Amino acid sequence: MLHELLEIFRRAPNTTLTHAMIAAELDVAPGMLDHMLRTLVRSGRLVEVEHCADCAACPLTKICVGGLDLRQRGYALRVEC
Repeated sequence: MLHELLEIFRRAPNTTLTHAMIAAELDVAPGMLDHMLRTLVRSGRLVEVEHCADCAACPLTKICVGGLDLRQRGYALRVEC
């Protein structure tokens, strides 16, 4: 299931995906999706993006879907240096 989740991100390179966007692709309970996302963040495969007050100053502007509201978190594939 984690491979399927990563594939969603691979199909949308350089994009931050929200929980709702991901949930629309997978047929899993919200709690299971949260657990899978946290696992991939902890393992270094994904980065978590939280709401930023100043989008112009945010280093993730290039991969953001256009701003997250105060309660949303977004996720993106970790970019290797």
